[in-house]
Amino acid sequence: GVADGRGLVAALALGADGVLLGTRLVASLESSAHAAYKQAIVSAAAEDCVSTDIFEIGWPGLPERVVRNATVDAWETEPEPRLRPSDRPVELIASRRLADGSILEIPRWFVDTPHEGDEGAVEEMALYAGPSAGLVEEVLPAAEIVRRIAAEAEAAWERLGALRRE
Repeated sequence: GVADGRGLVAALALGADGVLLGTRLVASLESSAHAAYKQAIVSAAAEDCVSTDIFEIGWPGLPERVVRNATVDAWETEPEPRLRPSDRPVELIASRRLADGSILEIPRWFVDTPHEGDEGAVEEMALYAGPSAGLVEEVLPAAEIVRRIAAEAEAAWERLGALRRE
């Protein structure tokens, strides 16, 4: 993942036409992610983002990278053989009011991330993020994030150009 100008320059130098800023933009003011999700990204070190496949209700059998949380820890400390999450009794941990006014009850192991307005143990839901979370230090407006990344990338390109001229 890319969260700064150095990562952008590295990707472009390796032949990429562009980059995705998923993790970085989740932690933006404009993101509809729950504040607890944004804070988890800001607080995470790169090694706190782990690969797993446990958030499978609604998305079975696919790998994902998430910020380590109580759900991940519970899974990892559970003795083998484990019962797959989709084969367990439903354990509701959060809720979301939908546009029509109805309430969506959110089970542990559900594929969706916490949104603004969700209630309950949202910090135990899927908190998708890559190791670039370790570079995210604060929640900022998206335009400021892009401006900073562009300025960092420009400075990195200039340093690379100076190295070539030496």
